[in-house]
Amino acid sequence: MALTLMVIPRHRPNPPVNVIGVEADGTETPVTSYRWLVQEDLTYRVPIVAGQPQPDPDTLAVSFHKSYMPVVSKGCVGYGDLDDLQSSCDAVSAPLDPDKYYFISVLPREGYAIGGTDFKGSESPTVYANAEPMPTAQISILIFQDD
Repeated sequence: MALTLMVIPRHRPNPPVNVIGVEADGTETPVTSYRWLVQEDLTYRVPIVAGQPQPDPDTLAVSFHKSYMPVVSKGCVGYGDLDDLQSSCDAVSAPLDPDKYYFISVLPREGYAIGGTDFKGSESPTVYANAEPMPTAQISILIFQDD
């Protein structure tokens, strides 16, 4: 009689990330060369049941802000042509807990600004990065003297 043991891991490896570059006219292009960093998202999450926020003893007013988000993994994609940089691009990876939340930051190699998104450990995130150069912002201020 043979006994077969099957191990089902609770954690899964880092999900593949889909990075999309967005041009000024809205055209989307896949980005194939970028650095990435995954951090555990420890911010407060309001419990939602049937689309409604629920009361929580750990109220938002006293526990929403966390100043430390631990780095879970990092790496590079599409940097194989830069031998001296490749050693700093070697992936550091840990399995993601499917029940936790994470944030991924992506820095494209060229032509696009930094992008990022939050995701649950069981999901494969899509990150959108805006094309450079980005338009500058404009602020209008109206000042009047009231006597």
